[in-house]
Amino acid sequence: MSDGTAPPFFLVGCPRSGTTLLQAQLDAHPEVAVAPETFYARRFLAKPKRYDPATDEGRERLIDDLAATPEFAEMELDRERFAAAVRAAPRDRGAPFRILLEQFRARRGVARVGEKTPNHLLAMPALEALFDGARFVHVVRDARAVALSWRSVPWTNGSLAADAAVWRKYQVAARATPPREGGLLTVRYEELVRSPRDVLERVCRFLDLPFDEAMLRHQEAASVDVEREPWKAGVREAVTASRIDAWREELSPGEIREIEAAVWPELSRAGYVPEHGALRLLPGLARATLARTTKRWRRARKARGGERR
Repeated sequence: MSDGTAPPFFLVGCPRSGTTLLQAQLDAHPEVAVAPETFYARRFLAKPKRYDPATDEGRERLIDDLAATPEFAEMELDRERFAAAVRAAPRDRGAPFRILLEQFRARRGVARVGEKTPNHLLAMPALEALFDGARFVHVVRDARAVALSWRSVPWTNGSLAADAAVWRKYQVAARATPPREGGLLTVRYEELVRSPRDVLERVCRFLDLPFDEAMLRHQEAASVDVEREPWKAGVREAVTASRIDAWREELSPGEIREIEAAVWPELSRAGYVPEHGALRLLPGLARATLARTTKRWRRARKARGGERR
């Protein structure tokens, strides 16, 4: 569709899995604009009282807080035009997000708009309720490579096991709370860097887009703000498969075992082969299971305490 009426698509996945690369590749397509990470579900949808569109106060607070984000500035939108459109729109929770993406699409002068927030994978049904017919592309990368990469970013949890557990959470969520049938395409990062043309052609078919050679030269026009997010600097380089197995050299056998204990059996379910058998992982598996059980118990206890109050 060329008039901007097609629903948006969303690039999702565990952080450091390759969503930024796919964002840059699709954004290089002459008919596509992919918005930066808005974190709309976590920042706004998850706080219905603070951002209640049924009240003037909630609606104005959402306008102010959204327009103050660095992502809004990166999208180069006009704050007053955005605010006026939100005030004139129906008072539903999805209107501001729909207006945000539509104005970004119109500013870029393209036919299709997408958005890339990795953790929107955890909110796919909620986003689908806002955008009828929305499609999601889930980028999956080997958990061991992801955990290694997390060592170099500000949001690391401080241990390989804890970082790997986040990867596991995303994999479980993709299976447990998927969008409608046919609304999700899973892409392996390793395939994307080894055979970019084949994977991008598959992504384009899924999104009803014609394939364009410009996507294979994404580094020539990468729009990602690497000054604000320096950990994304690699997106300005040509695609390479050289780092796929770096974890084998940079992680010790004990560290690999620690990660595998945290993500088993999701690692095998995702198509990756563990280095260690289940018997060797048993101590780590027991600790990981105990940690998850304790976390759920504490969360339930806190919820019960809130109910009593």
